[in-house]
Amino acid sequence: MTRGYYVIEKGSQVLKAVYLSGDAYLDCGYGERILKAFAENGETEYLDYLFDEITPQEKEDVRDIVPEWYRITKKSNHRPYIDYGYVLKNNTLRVYYYGKLLFVVKKDTANKWINAIKHTNELYKYYVEDAYDISY
Repeated sequence: MTRGYYVIEKGSQVLKAVYLSGDAYLDCGYGERILKAFAENGETEYLDYLFDEITPQEKEDVRDIVPEWYRITKKSNHRPYIDYGYVLKNNTLRVYYYGKLLFVVKKDTANKWINAIKHTNELYKYYVEDAYDISY
């Protein structure tokens, strides 16, 4: 189980946000669906859909969200970060993992990122597990 936020930022202001409880994983979770929506120019509609699906308490909780909750900023003060942050900003999708920027997706590279995410398990098995097996 992993958690995250999906937000729209303008400057350092959060315009809209939704809490992703339980399945914020990049592969086979909210992350993959967010990437697909971004590739299809439906990222704000998907955010609106998710916002409509959360509970009233979760809507109340995300009203006060600040970027320090999901990414490292000058105001962070070494606090713990949420597992994943998916941030729409300046026509890009920025993906954060425990506060650190993993990668930035532009519209013209979104489908390549989706393809890479779909194959992460295969890449892991090939590059990590095989190397581990060979070492023994």
